[in-house]
Amino acid sequence: MATTVYIDDPHDLEISKSIVTIKGWCSADAREELRGLRFQIGRSQVLCTPMERPDVTEALPDKFVAGFLLHLDLSYYMWAVRNCEVTLRVITATETPTEIRFQISASAIGTCLATATGL
Repeated sequence: MATTVYIDDPHDLEISKSIVTIKGWCSADAREELRGLRFQIGRSQVLCTPMERPDVTEALPDKFVAGFLLHLDLSYYMWAVRNCEVTLRVITATETPTEIRFQISASAIGTCLATATGL
C-alpha cells in the first residue's frame, strides 16, 4: 500500500509570502490509509481544511482521495526554518510520514523577522 502526496500550489514548492495557503491532495489504495491525515512542521500541527477534489477522483478512479488546504503563517514556524527551507510532514494512519521541503524566499523571511521584532 502506498500513499501519494501531491502539492498543487505552490507548484514549485517555494513560499514567497509570510502567509500562504498550500493546496494539494493525497491518494491511497484503501480509505483507512488516509484516516487521521494530518500535517506538521516539527511537532507543531498545521491548520488544515479538507476539500473535495473531483478532478483527482476522476483521474484516479481506483484510489481514495483526500484534498486539503493548509493555512500557514510562516512567522509561527520560523524556528523550523533551516537554510531557507521548512519541512512539512504529511502523516497518515498507516505509513511512515512523507516529508516535503519548501524553499522560503528571502522576502518572506524578512517579513517574518520584521513582524517578530516589531520593525
